[in-house]
Amino acid sequence: MNNNAKLEPFDMVLFGATGDLAMRKLVRALYRRTGAGQIPAGSKIIGLARSDLTREQYLGEVRASLEKYLNPGELTPERWEAFSSMVTYLRVDATVASDFQRLACELEGRTDVVRVIFLSMAPSLFTGVCSNLAAANLVTPKSRV
Repeated sequence: MNNNAKLEPFDMVLFGATGDLAMRKLVRALYRRTGAGQIPAGSKIIGLARSDLTREQYLGEVRASLEKYLNPGELTPERWEAFSSMVTYLRVDATVASDFQRLACELEGRTDVVRVIFLSMAPSLFTGVCSNLAAANLVTPKSRV
């Protein structure tokens, strides 16, 4: 890939967003990529999990995780503002097809945007998630699972 290529805005859909892998590794990596200018404005990071949280509660958990796992000085007000402005949270049970309508509403009007779907969950759930994504018409030509 050309290092000078401009990355277009994209949607990162993160299943299992409250789990250990997401909180220890993925959120930290996404925060660092945002700080490095590698996640362009207009992108969305959509955390999905079964936990009944508000966006603000989820962001509180994300911030606590970053405070714990980032190096001293990495979490700055400016970088946090840029990162957190892209992050939203939706309660979606991966095994309940009707829950995927919440995600469909969040992604409405963004079918032309690259959609990265990350499954940070038990492999036994992968097939059901993919079926539910398809049933909710969330798989586009620009989707990547």
